[in-house]
Amino acid sequence: MPVSANLTLRNFGLTLFLAQVGMTSGPKFLATVQEFGALFLAVGAVLVLVPAAVSLLVGHFALRLRFDDLLGATAGGVSGNPSVLAFASTLVTTDRADLAYATTYPGPSS
Repeated sequence: MPVSANLTLRNFGLTLFLAQVGMTSGPKFLATVQEFGALFLAVGAVLVLVPAAVSLLVGHFALRLRFDDLLGATAGGVSGNPSVLAFASTLVTTDRADLAYATTYPGPSS
């Protein structure tokens, strides 16, 4: 059997399997979201916002960091997500946010 046909059949089989799993678990998933969706959303928001707020407040009031350094350090220390850094970089005109991100990013992942 040619490689391309083999890959096509494997992907088609995987697609059918995932479709069946989705159709079977869909009503249970919808019931769970309707019952606990607001709770999960609130818990997720707390888990994301509290560390970021603490980092920003400690950096601003206790450590007296500059705003651009504070944004980069918070982006690297709390989330490590480059999209947060991209947003932070749009708020300031210097590259200090990028430098602070690069300095603090390795910390949480180690």
